[in-house]
Amino acid sequence: MFVLYLLLTGLAVIAGRIVLVWWRPERSCRWCKGKGRRKTLLLRRCRRCRGSRYTGRLGARLVRKTHLAARNAWLEWRYNR
Repeated sequence: MFVLYLLLTGLAVIAGRIVLVWWRPERSCRWCKGKGRRKTLLLRRCRRCRGSRYTGRLGARLVRKTHLAARNAWLEWRYNR
């Protein structure tokens, strides 16, 4: 019974992460702490965010591509019946 609860909790955490990444694919950059510039000898743009102050979350591109592929497959199935 404990294994079932552990499995359900794991599935809930994974589903929550997928929803978070789909809803908010960007986060503030950890390298420059959301300032867009790295504190070095010269104030340069951050290499990770390229000065935009935001970077993508881990898995955001995969979640978006999966969502679009599933939607396109459903629309193709729906209109080609």
